[in-house]
This record gives sequence, structure tokens and C-alpha cells, in this order.
Amino acid sequence: MGMTYQRVRVDTGSADEDGLLVLRDNKLVAVLVQVSTEIGDPELRNQWFLEAGFGPCLGRRQGHGVFGSLAAAAAWIQQAVSEADARQRAWVQRQAELRARRRPRSVGGRVMSSSPLDSKTILLVEDEPLVRMFMVDLLQEEGYRVLEAAHADEALTLLGARPDVLAVVTDVNMPGMTGFELARAIHEKNPMMSVVIMSAVTGPGEEGLPSNAVFLAKPTMPAMIVDTVNRAVIGTLNARTSLFGSEAASPENCDASEGATIDPFDPLSGKSRHR
Repeated sequence: MGMTYQRVRVDTGSADEDGLLVLRDNKLVAVLVQVSTEIGDPELRNQWFLEAGFGPCLGRRQGHGVFGSLAAAAAWIQQAVSEADARQRAWVQRQAELRARRRPRSVGGRVMSSSPLDSKTILLVEDEPLVRMFMVDLLQEEGYRVLEAAHADEALTLLGARPDVLAVVTDVNMPGMTGFELARAIHEKNPMMSVVIMSAVTGPGEEGLPSNAVFLAKPTMPAMIVDTVNRAVIGTLNARTSLFGSEAASPENCDASEGATIDPFDPLSGKSRHR
């Protein structure tokens, strides 16, 4: 797994404590700190806790994850990394299967679409230019044609002119109408149109979401964004199929257009590697 452990002195705010940097392939995944023998609670003395977690260990927050021994802490980190690897492998396999299903096939010399997702246009509504650029790049890599709007009024105008749009991805806090208000406006005009609402600061609240919308809290993994958008597009297509029949939802009809002294350490043997 490429796991290495390096001794370091960690400033915990109240004192310098003995600690370990836990690296995986030279990337930091956790910082472990040994509880001082001078601490008031005798049950915590000499125990180890996770001062900080990164990457696969990010689920643990500062001050959580107390372990009775260094070996127990190392075992927990190794398990967290293994589980993260398994999730990543499953996601990569799933994306490969999706790409294979979407690959065009030739019938009688004519290229036929293998999936309704082969022709897909979505509308991105985001007032922050840098965030919008990131989202456009992410969604274009997935194969989407991305229309851009900086606010809800512009989005509604585009939706009126572009019947090929299969889903809307919107931020919440924008000039004028919020993302939640935009989702409700879309629902009133076209309840079959799926909307993905994203925000790092504001949830749906007591009013909840219209039936055509889902909420995705930020920050989140790019893979989660792509998966949620894919589901939204499929939801729109399924809704159109149910109402108008499979021909109306076919792609042909939808396509309009530092600083520490470190010492390598083996936590399972309890010995420095250079000693």
C-alpha cells in the first residue's frame, strides 16, 4: 500500500507532542499524536489520536479517533485507505461500464446511438466565473454539451429557446432568483425537467424541494457531481418516456443543436528504522 510513518513534533496548541506523519505513496493521509503523560485524565495518557486526516482519512475530524495503541491507530488508517481504494476501483469500473454502454455502434454502415446519454445537453446556472469554468470542464469531460447562465432569468430564457436541455444544474445564491426559486419556476413550466441544486452554505429548509429537484451539498467529490447529474438526465428522459412514449425521449428528438524534523518509524514494531 506504500504506507510510511515518520516521527515529528506536533504543536497541538497547548504543547509540543510526539507524533507521526502517516504517508501513503509520499502523500500525507493522517497526523497521529500521542497524548501527553501530563494530561489530567489518566485514561487518556499515552494513547494516540488522529490530529488530522487527509484523503481517505478525511472522515475523521480533529480530536476524534482515540486509539489505545499506535498499532491500533495504524490498523485503522490502513483499513480506511483500503476501503477508499475499493470505492475508487468500483467507481472506475462503473464509469468504464457506462462509457461502454454509451459507445456508438454501427448497424448496416450507419452509426446508431447505444444510449440516450449519447446526445445530452444540460444547462449550468452559476454566477461565479471560476466555479462555472470548473463545472463546465468537469461536465464536458463526461460528454455533456453545457449551456451557461449567470443567473435564473438568463437560465429561464435559455430553457425557453432550447428544448434539447435535459437537466439544469444550479447554484443557490445568485443575483435575483435563488436556485430553489429557479427549481420551482422550472417545475411550474416543465415538471419533467430535472434540476440539481448545489450549495455549500444553504440547505432546502422547511419548504423542501419540488419533485423534479435534488440537492447536493458542497464540497463534494467530482465523481458525486457527475453521478448526480447523470441520474438527473436519466430522470428527465424517463419522465418524457412515461408521458409521450419512447420516441419523444429518443436522442434524435432531444438533440437541437513541512518545517519538521522527521524520523522514519515502524508503528507495528515500535522502533525507528534508522536506529
